[in-house]
Amino acid sequence: MYLELLRVAVTSGLLVSLAIAGTGCAKGVGEEQAPSRVASIANPTDWELLGNSSAMQHHSDLSQINTETVSDLGLAWAIDLPTKDGLVGNPLIRNGRIFQSGSQSKVFANDLKTGELLWTYEPLANRPPGSFLETWLRTLNRGVALYEDLVIVGTSDCRLVAIDQATGVRRWEAETCDGNRDYMITGAPRVGGGKVFIGNSCGDLGLNRGHVDAVDARTGKHLWRFYTVPGDPSKPQDSELYEMAAKTWGEGWYEKTKGCRRALHECRRRP
Repeated sequence: MYLELLRVAVTSGLLVSLAIAGTGCAKGVGEEQAPSRVASIANPTDWELLGNSSAMQHHSDLSQINTETVSDLGLAWAIDLPTKDGLVGNPLIRNGRIFQSGSQSKVFANDLKTGELLWTYEPLANRPPGSFLETWLRTLNRGVALYEDLVIVGTSDCRLVAIDQATGVRRWEAETCDGNRDYMITGAPRVGGGKVFIGNSCGDLGLNRGHVDAVDARTGKHLWRFYTVPGDPSKPQDSELYEMAAKTWGEGWYEKTKGCRRALHECRRRP
């Protein structure tokens, strides 16, 4: 008998594995199989990227679960995670482990086959919130990134933290925004080309100028920052690029939204 993982679902702090049972031979988790056509992952039983590829197509080459066998699905295991709030991020899978972030930027690692909780990392332990907005948005974290033997999470107090996938020990951290200026991180990092990319949030209140940062995935060294909108039009811009961009934004946008970050209806009224 064997179990082939269909997917891992998360809801209200409950981690659930759905699987299909059958007879015959199948490669286990971590064994080499045919390369995936979509994902740039050597082992298609893993799910190392959000959407399982840089194209976010959510496709898997596994075929044991299909239109003929889907009715045989059953619950393989379920486990309650140590969090009071619901989970909103997507789990990632590598080398027989499931990695998931939750409230307070916590990261959980579970055994893929049994659901056993292997370790928990709490990057905000003994760190008070830097602002009212962070107090509110600490309940949200939308996922992690995997790079080689690291799992990387963005914290609500503006840090990227890299954790050893096997031991749950911190390997490096890097600050990518200023939590004292009502910036925070709720989104999942992205990885590529040996770099980690992360944006930030200000609660859609139009308080700050958004930017994207890149750090070295192996060391955490900050590499660059790109602002997604021009700066204060009453002051000199950072470069000719932003001088040109500022001319396209009309009047009054900076005072209202710092670049269309207050709410969706403000974006729709952009000049």
